[in-house]
This record gives sequence, structure tokens and C-alpha cells, in this order.
Amino acid sequence: MNVVLYARVSTEKQAKKDLSIPEQTRQMEFYCIQKGHRVVKIYREEGASARDEKRPVFQDMIYEVLLGTIKVEAIIVYSRSRFFRDAFKAKYYEKKLEKKGVKLISLMIPTENLNTPTENLFKNMEDTLSQFQSDINALYTLAGMKANARKGYFNGGIPPFGYRIKRVQDEHDNLKSVLKVCSIEANTVQLIFELYVQKSYGAKRIASTLNKMGIAKRNGRKWTKDNVLWILHDTTYKGERIFNRYSSKTKKEKPKNELVKVKVEPIIDEDTFDQAQRILKENSPKTINPAIVSSPTLLTGILKCGLCGKSMTLETAKGGEYRYYNCRNYLREGSCPGQRIPVKIMDEEVLEHLTSKFFSVKRLSLILRHWMKEVKLREDYGKEEKIKIQSEIRKEKQKLNNIWNAIQNGVVTEENINPRIEQIKGNIYLLEEKLNKIRKLGKLSLPSYVFSVPFLQGFQQRIVKIFYEDTSFTKRYLKLFLDKIKVNGKNVTLIARSDILLRALSIKDEGNLEKVLTAGGVWLPGQDSNLQPSGYSYP
Repeated sequence: MNVVLYARVSTEKQAKKDLSIPEQTRQMEFYCIQKGHRVVKIYREEGASARDEKRPVFQDMIYEVLLGTIKVEAIIVYSRSRFFRDAFKAKYYEKKLEKKGVKLISLMIPTENLNTPTENLFKNMEDTLSQFQSDINALYTLAGMKANARKGYFNGGIPPFGYRIKRVQDEHDNLKSVLKVCSIEANTVQLIFELYVQKSYGAKRIASTLNKMGIAKRNGRKWTKDNVLWILHDTTYKGERIFNRYSSKTKKEKPKNELVKVKVEPIIDEDTFDQAQRILKENSPKTINPAIVSSPTLLTGILKCGLCGKSMTLETAKGGEYRYYNCRNYLREGSCPGQRIPVKIMDEEVLEHLTSKFFSVKRLSLILRHWMKEVKLREDYGKEEKIKIQSEIRKEKQKLNNIWNAIQNGVVTEENINPRIEQIKGNIYLLEEKLNKIRKLGKLSLPSYVFSVPFLQGFQQRIVKIFYEDTSFTKRYLKLFLDKIKVNGKNVTLIARSDILLRALSIKDEGNLEKVLTAGGVWLPGQDSNLQPSGYSYP
């Protein structure tokens, strides 16, 4: 019968203690000669783990075989561990192949001419043993990497911005990697913290400032708000690099007892870093400050002075008989002319405006139409961007394949080229993460009932009821739906958060509407949110 051969090694080191690709191929070809099989094509995969399917050569083989581009009756591997080291995924792909009439044959345990129960038993045994061996290897590898990290060595990957990799010898004369400060990038990191802590710049403004100054990231691209926030959160810059923080499978943070803290040369002093963390916590959109919610005034925290931009707070007169909103700068420093507005009048006007105009069926319909247009624009953008990123991923993978070919042929050694390999793998990871985000953007949706007039009318009635019957809920909803209220004399501008409004609209059950108020709940928008934060303002 017609067959294809698949040979794989993870690294050159593995090839030295296991079978190299040429040796795997030689034994498979000899097996085919004995059995009278005709080899149609040989697929060679250098430097790819079998724990997942993210292998370009493997995917090419599966695609060509399933599509019928290559007409074969079997895929032959030296052992099933070359095909997969995950029992579930091995079975998943094998079932797909079987539906097309293609068998998977292993030289280690040949299953040809066996009855079905016996064949399945041997396959399951080999897959289970392969996964067990892989899991044990992973434990040993992780233990070694933890030990390496505790000694202060860098385990690979792309170094954080502000650092470079330096090769040093350990006590056994083995070459190891350590992080060393890159003075040019370190200056940028220090500037970011200075702008954030001392000058009260926001992350978006810092990114814009760096771009205007012509300071580019390491890859030459422009800075974004997320880039700045990542740096502000990273403990590496105060001299504490955390290894083994996230699970490679779930991407979730591991328990504290599994983390390894590695001392590195700091770029920022600890006091500055801690001060930045306090500001980040105060400004975090993922929680509602309990102090603001329990404030005696309705609009504390969102009412801003249109003259200087600072918050407006409570000012009292005659022992608290009269209550006003006034600029914090005016009350504390006298650096702003101030604006004294009676609390009762401002509260009533804002509530009246929201319930009669913002939450009207007409206004809600307008926001939904605006959102639909935005979704369409994102989808169009996503299609073009996906093609571009997929092309970049293919280029990076080709670079990696070229390196493995060079290692296989003895042109370069793995130790000399290892930093470059890690850099390319890091580039691929970042591109794939970016691709996943774009795919999420393409899945934005709202339930169909949201667009009906009866539902919007019912939603308006519920909001009005909450606003006028429960003061504590009123305060919390205002902090959710409104980003801020700017006051400049007689001009009052409400800037709403349409992302939160859309989330509230998607809740059909009236009894569940209050659930969105849970402080710090996962419903709040963030980088993983399908509904990205966006502003909607009106006077």
C-alpha cells in the first residue's frame, strides 16, 4: 500500500540520545521494503514537541492526507511518541485519519494483521506510556529549571524590555544565561515610571509621549497602553524576576508555593515601584472603590472639574447645613478657581438626565447601531490583520526550520544559536497571542432580544426603578455606567461607558441585573473581555 513516513525530534540533544531523523527514516524505509509498501512522501520535523499539534510539518502532513492531495492508506512512524505524546490528542487525530481510510502504524508495536481489540489495546498502552514518559520528563525538566532559576540563571525566552542575555560559566564550567541591564532600554523604563509616578501620566498618555519622542520598542513598533501597563506591573524592574508564574497549559497563575523569585539587577528602586503599584490599584477598572460607593455624596469619584481636570469633592457650610460639590484643587491648594455647585441640584439633574434621555429607547437604539457599525469595522480590520499575522507566523516558523536544518547538518551548534531560537519562538508566541485576540474581536455578539423595542423599554423601567428606589445601587450603577462627569460652569458633559451598558443589556432576567455589581467580578471589562471598553459622551 501507499504510505507516508513521519520522523520527528524535539532537539539536537534528544537526537544524540534517541534516534536521529535519518535513523528513524532508515528503519521505516526498511520496514516498508519488508512489507512491500510504497513510500509516497517523507515528512521530517526538527525541533518540535509532540505534546501539542503546533508543528508546521505535522499540520502539513495531516492537511495533505485528509484533503486527499496525497493518496495513501497509512502514516508510518518509528513510535507513536513521534506522532503524539498526548494520549487524547493522539486518539483524536487517529480517528480523523481513520474516517478517511488512513491507518497509523508504529514500528515499535506493529499492529498490522492484529484483530481490532488487540490492536486497540497495544495502541492505548503505547499512547499511555508515551504520555506518562512525557509528563515525567516535564516534571524533571521543570525541577531542573527551578533549580537553575534559584541560582539566578535565566531559563530562556525573550528577555524583558530593559534587559539583555549574557552568557556566563557556572561552577561546572557550563554556559548559562543571566539577565543584564541594557542601558538604552533601561532609560526608557525609568522614564515610564517617572511619568507615571511623578507626573501622574496615564498609560495611554505615556505611550503617546514615547511615540512622539521617537522612542520605539525593541521590535521598532510603537508603544501602546498595554505595553506600558505590562512594564509598570512587572516586578523584574525592582530586581525580582518571577519564574514559573503561569501554567503553560491553562495560562493561569500558579499557587505562590510554586513560584521562584530570582534576584536580578534592578532598574527601578523599590519605593518607586511600590508607589506605582498603589496608583495602579487605585486606578484599576476591575474593582469599585468601596470608599467611593459608601461616600455620602452620589457623584463622588466621577465628577470632575472642567477647569483643571481634578475630582470634585464635598464642601460644607454652616456646620453641614449646606452641601456643595467643589474642586479638590481649590479646596486643598487654591490652584484652581473652583466651582461650587449645590449637591442636591447636581444629583437630581444628573439622575433626571440619565433616566429620561440616556436610558431612553431612542438613545439605547442609537448606541446599539453605533456598536454594530464598530463590530463591522473590527471584523473587516480583523480579516486583513489575520492574513498579515498568519504570514508573519509562517515566516518566523520558516526561520526556525532553517535553523534546525543548519543544526542537523552541523553548520551551527544548538548552544551558539540558542538565544536566536528562543527569540524566534517568542516572536511566534506573541504573534499567535495577537492572532487569538483578533479572533476574539471577531466573535462580538449580543443576544437578539436586546434589539427589540419592548426589551429596551423594560430595561429603561428597571434602571429608573433602581435609581430612584435604592440609593446604594444608584451610586454603584453610576460608577459603572459613567466614566466621568465634567463640569465647566453651566456646561455638564457625561461620558458613559458603553461596554458596561452593553453587558447590562445582555442580561435578560430582571432578577440578575444587580449581579453585575459584584466588586472585582469577572464580568468587568479587561484584556480578555469580548466587549472592549469604549466611551460614549454627550452633553
